[in-house]
Amino acid sequence: MVDLLLEYGADVNANFTGHSLTPFHQTCSFTVLDVAVGRYNAAMTLLLLQDGAKIIDEVTLSRAIDNGGLTAWVKAGYPGAHGDDCCSEAPEVASNYDFRIVVEFLHLYGADLNQVSLHDAVEHYGSFDDGVIEHLLYLGADVHAKDSMGLSAISRAFAGELYNIQRCKAFAQLRRAYRAKLGAEDLRHSFDNALCWETFECVELVLEYGADMNSLRCAEGTCLHYMIRCVFGDNTRKEEFLKFLLNRGADVHLRDHESKTPLDHAVMFEWNMNIVKLLLDAGAKVQCKGKEGAQLLTHLIKDGLTTWFDPSTNQLQDYLNKDSWELAYPSPR
Repeated sequence: MVDLLLEYGADVNANFTGHSLTPFHQTCSFTVLDVAVGRYNAAMTLLLLQDGAKIIDEVTLSRAIDNGGLTAWVKAGYPGAHGDDCCSEAPEVASNYDFRIVVEFLHLYGADLNQVSLHDAVEHYGSFDDGVIEHLLYLGADVHAKDSMGLSAISRAFAGELYNIQRCKAFAQLRRAYRAKLGAEDLRHSFDNALCWETFECVELVLEYGADMNSLRCAEGTCLHYMIRCVFGDNTRKEEFLKFLLNRGADVHLRDHESKTPLDHAVMFEWNMNIVKLLLDAGAKVQCKGKEGAQLLTHLIKDGLTTWFDPSTNQLQDYLNKDSWELAYPSPR
């Protein structure tokens, strides 16, 4: 049917509007080649290319990877795959689809494999078992190519819907197998993502590759500032992570871009006695004299504790060292 329509003048590069097969159902502009590629229909892909279908480097190959990854994700039965935040069903694909053949056809007709295709594959596929990553590299995808944020493909292993330690370890093999170099920004980005996912093993993995936990981020300060402001599943988990970072050399004295220490952040945002206590035990300074002590007192005063501390004494230190909030701040009777 398609070859008949093409024979009678159908425009092989015509655009039409429809909903994408991503979890967000975005409205996008498609070509017939995009549809064939997204459904992994190798025979149709080749037919359209032979009839002059144009490849859009940043769209066509990326759609093949994105849709294939989503298909694999749904078919694998990952939790939430059929939830409100995802597609209600897997993309409609050819019954005998083969990613390799589709990509080889696109590559043969000039698709640029370094227009973030490797980034997309790392983000959307759960392991090397699919053969997708290896095949892109075999065809010449550059493991050092950067995306629009200046990040390499490996940093995507620490993000995305399929985040887990096995996946991170598998994609970290790229560094060994293809001698991929991890830049400072890659490491910071991966380290922050690992913290957000509250996974000790992944944080350890990034540290093994040379992440500097005491480097300053764009806005959040060091990893301690960042972690204290992050929302964790529960306070106990957050305390465990703080101990974990402190035991590996996180510096409690470093200041962020607003000259605030992790202790400043803990007093301002946490109101968790144990978090503050851990920072103090690690050497955080809380002298109730001069500018630094006055700043901490100011934060507490703003929260209604105006009558509790005399800046000329060690009352704040004593307050923070109490075993419970009830001892330091008894409930009215």
